[in-house]
This record gives sequence, C-alpha cells and structure tokens, in this order.
Amino acid sequence: MIRKNKKGFTLVEVLGVIVVLLLLMLITTPIVVNYLKGAHKDAKKVQEYSLKEAAKSWMSAKENISLMPVVENDCIEVTLRELKQGGYIDNDIKDPDTKELLDDDITLIIRKTGNDLTYEVSDGNQVCNVLVDSTYPRWSYVSSNKTQITKNDTIVIKIKSTPGVKSHDLTNDKIIVQAGADVITDAVINNISCNGIDQITCEITISNIDKEGKLNIIIDKDTLTSNENIKSRVTPVLTDVIVDNNGPRITYVGRENNNSSLIYTKSTNTVVVIFDTLDSNISTDNIQTSGIDVYVNGVVNNNVTKSLTRTSVDGGYRYRLSLGNITGNGALTVKVKKDQVSDTLGLKNKETVFNTGITVDNTMPEITFSVDGQSSYTREISTVINATDLNGIKNPIEYTWSTDSSKTTYDKSGDNGVTTSLNNVTGEYYLIARACDLAGNCARKVSNVFKFSNVGPSISFTPNGNSGYKNNETVRISVTSGGAGLDSGSLKYKISTSTTASVSNEYTNNSDIKLDKISGTYYLIAEACDTLGNCTRKVSNAFSM
Repeated sequence: MIRKNKKGFTLVEVLGVIVVLLLLMLITTPIVVNYLKGAHKDAKKVQEYSLKEAAKSWMSAKENISLMPVVENDCIEVTLRELKQGGYIDNDIKDPDTKELLDDDITLIIRKTGNDLTYEVSDGNQVCNVLVDSTYPRWSYVSSNKTQITKNDTIVIKIKSTPGVKSHDLTNDKIIVQAGADVITDAVINNISCNGIDQITCEITISNIDKEGKLNIIIDKDTLTSNENIKSRVTPVLTDVIVDNNGPRITYVGRENNNSSLIYTKSTNTVVVIFDTLDSNISTDNIQTSGIDVYVNGVVNNNVTKSLTRTSVDGGYRYRLSLGNITGNGALTVKVKKDQVSDTLGLKNKETVFNTGITVDNTMPEITFSVDGQSSYTREISTVINATDLNGIKNPIEYTWSTDSSKTTYDKSGDNGVTTSLNNVTGEYYLIARACDLAGNCARKVSNVFKFSNVGPSISFTPNGNSGYKNNETVRISVTSGGAGLDSGSLKYKISTSTTASVSNEYTNNSDIKLDKISGTYYLIAEACDTLGNCTRKVSNAFSM
C-alpha cells in the first residue's frame, strides 16, 4: 500500500499572508480614495466651467446685451432654466454628487468688475437686482429716434415686453435714467405711451440728460404681469444712444522727441509740444496760432513765436505746436482757447490749459571761486570752481589759467565743484571758467588777478669784474625782488678765489663791498632770497687784484 504525504499550511504561514494583505490594503486604500476625490473635484470643475461658458455665451447674445451690467460691482443673475431654454447648455446636466439633474433654479452671477465681466455660480447668498428667468416677463430695447444727443435734446426710446403679458404698470417713478455709470437725477420723463395685447410696446420721451456715455434705463420690478400672474423683476434696458455734453476735447500728448519728465529751454531754443482734438463726430477743427496763448510762470508771453501743423488721428486731429523766443523764467503752460472745434451736435471745445513739463530758463549760471585772486605774491594757489543755477548745472565745467584775461579757449575740464591749482609760474595770472545750465545758458567768469613768484631775486654787481690788475676795487651789490619782497636776513656775500665758496658775510641791498689788500684772481659771490623762499646765488666775473 502506497501512503501519500498530505501537507497543509501552518498557522504561522496563514498569519503571514494575512499581515501582507493588511499592509497592501493600508498602502493602496489612501491612493484609491485620493484618486476618487480628485476625479470628483475634476468633475465639479468641468461642470462649473460648462456653466460659466454657457453664461458667457448667453450674455454675448444680441438679444441679451441690453441686460449687461454697466455700473462697477453691479450684477445680474441668470437661471439654469434660462440657459437651457436658450440652448446654451445641455438639458441633462447632472450634479456629480447626487447624479441627479441640476435644479433649474440654480443661478449664474454676471458681475461688472473694472473693464471686464466676471462669472460665478451663485452659492445662494448673493442676490442681484436683476434675475433673468424665462418664467419672468421682462422689457427689452427696440429703437430710438436719435443715436446721439446732448442735454438740450429730447429723445424717444421704444421698448417692448416679452410675449404672454396681460398687463403693465409702467410709470415715471419706476424708471431710472443713466448715462454711462452716472444716474441722471435731473432727467425729465415727459411722456410714456404704451399699447399692445400679449406683448406691450412703450415709447418713453426723456429730456435734460446732463451726463455722458451710453444711455440706458433701469425699469423697476412689478411693471409687467404675465398671463400666469408672474410679475417682472428689475430690468436694465441698454440703448445704442450716445449722450455727449462736453463737446470736442483738447488732450495734451507730450513733447516731441523727449521722454524725460522735465526739460529746460531758453529763448534761443525751439520746443515742440503736441496735443489732440478728440471727438467721435468733429465737424469743424481749425485751430489757429491766434487761438493759443503761451504762459511762463503764469504770465502770458507775448514775445513767443508760434507755428502749427495738423494731421489726422483716430477720433480727431493731432496738432504740432512749435514755440520759439520763449522769454522769462518758470513753468511753460499752453492754453487753447474755447470755441475753436465743434462737433456735429453743435458742441464746441472748452478752454483747455495744460502744463507742458518744460521749464523756461533764460538766466545764466553764477560762477564763483573759493579763492578769487591774490593781492600778495604766492608760489602756488588752489581754488574751487562752483557754478549755481536754479535748474541745475550741466557737467563738465571748462576752465584755464592764463596771463591773458580775454582768453576764450579752455584746456581743462571737470565736474561742478572741481579744485584747480597753479604753481611753478611767475607773474600775474587769471583763472577763467565757463559753465552751462541744463537749458544751455552759458556763463564765463574771469577771476581777480593771482600774483605768483617762483623765481629768486635778481642780483647785479657794479662793476662786474675788471680787465686789468688793480690794487683795490669797490663793487656795489644791487638786488631786485620779483614782487614778493626781499628777506633782508638772507643777503650774504663772500670774496673768494673759488666760485663755489660758501657765503657768510652779511650785506644790505645797494651796499658797496671793498676789494683790497688781496692779490690774485678773486670772485664776488652773493646770495639773496625773497620772502617766499625763492633764492638766487650770483657769482661775479673775475677781479684781477
């Protein structure tokens, strides 16, 4: 008999498998859960995106433009029901959580924010003045008798209701008139004339509209009642009428070929400023130089020369105004006089004054020297050149030292506040500097005289040597200083057979020195210094004794 060996799993092995399975569950469960959460979030994002895109398409539709919010932070609400009936979104859109069809009463909020419209799904807490829902009757714009008006005009606006209306209650106190973002409190509603059955058509006559921009009216709630006894909500009706009460505008553009925030000019320069005349319907635009005044520091400048050229730009014309011979000092402003440009409504431009950002400067800089001349002699001098001007100095400053005060060329330059020195020269010198301001006004300054002495005194002997032997000789020593004055203590002499002998005997200027009781060839040696320390040593010609 053959016995088969049947061997099963041990308890330890079974427990090991269970532990491994538990570990795998711990690792994979969060991954699966996070994946499912992510997929759910993605589904919510896709749904929200679809709703917003549907609201954008609905808002851009021609028949809905009149409902667009035009005042900052104003909003309207449109229901999902309205979007479905208009074919802007699928009818079977479902909630990712419940898998049920979304409630038709869900609303999308369309809000005016800056220059844009924002779209968001309402959380139920935000309520706009206007709710658009096909179950509610509402007004819409049809036409008007004018497309552009002023305060002096009267306009007739035609509006109509949605079909299925059994009655209306449109009165003056239920209409608000707006131009742009401004409510026109002084607008006068002269007449309201309505007719029609099932679909109401009304003509509203309005005058005294004293603001600017697109004209629209806001009609209060409960002015329409449908056949189902549903009353209308607040309805904005945006027209295609432009209100214009300012007439053509004069707008400063800037200065030609200059991007800096501030420039300077003087009377010999020509500056060009540019301005535009803007209006959507200009009929007459022919500004002349006689219609422009130029001011410097608030005072009209009658000396200025003016010339004008004109080119077309979008919405009007661009003028190039050239100005020359601008006298005075201060800010340059330009005034364009009123009533030179008119539009098709008969409105004319108002007086316009603009600051050009140009400073007129016809005053030369002032140049100063920290040391301006020297009445006494010196061996060297240092001085600082400073230039000042109300509107600033243009570097570098040019300068030169010269014995000729009329010199107009310069061999040195440096930034304002430069220090310059002069030495190793003798005589009378002038410091000549030239500085210019930012407008181009230039000044030249000549200093007082500077006196320099860098050469020792002049020594002469009388007589200066002899041609034959003598038993005695009287020699006069004369000393002339360069202007700094002699140092009397420095006057010394020596009679010696050597020309290199040191001097030790004192003498006075123009004194006589006696040569006697000596035989051979001798020399008279003299030294003298001025008060600045410039010294001279002089050796005479030979004396034969």
